Amino acid sequence: MIESCLEPGVSVAGLALEHGVNANQLRNWVARRRRGQEQERSAHLRAAGLIPVVKAASIARASSVAARPTRGT
Repeated sequence: MIESCLEPGVSVAGLALEHGVNANQLRNWVARRRRGQEQERSAHLRAAGLIPVVKAASIARASSVAARPTRGT
């Protein structure tokens, strides 16, 4: 069932209903599988001496102090 859920366009709720399994439980199993695959991929990269790259979210910072013009002396 988990492998089927990883296919594009598959309804997790529909598949759970067909097999008499709680949809939330099936989603948890799928999430565990995905985490395991990500950890395995990271382990392979580390073994090869590489570090996985993760895209960071952009953060907008508001200036707390207004910019003041400087005077030449």
